[in-house]
Amino acid sequence: MADNFTSPYKVKTKAYNSQARKLILNVLCFIQSSKRNPDLLQGTPTEVAARALNINPSTITNIKKTGVSTPTKRPGRTPKVFFDDFDKVPIKNIIQQLYKSR
Repeated sequence: MADNFTSPYKVKTKAYNSQARKLILNVLCFIQSSKRNPDLLQGTPTEVAARALNINPSTITNIKKTGVSTPTKRPGRTPKVFFDDFDKVPIKNIIQQLYKSR
């Protein structure tokens, strides 16, 4: 008898990248193989999940520590300001006056 399973992490997308597709296929193959070989389901949940996803158990442990958050986006670099001669000359004169007044 199959129990209903609801994941706490609902995916709200219609398209999956190639990495997600590979993980989905790994889990599908693992479930099919576990019907023939029930020993695959032995071990801790982390070990079983690692076998199902075909990844290292330490990866799962790290994800459990950090959660489901994604890296934050870095702020954009401020653009360089270029001055033409019309702007440079008054600034140069102000700086020269400051040095002369000392």
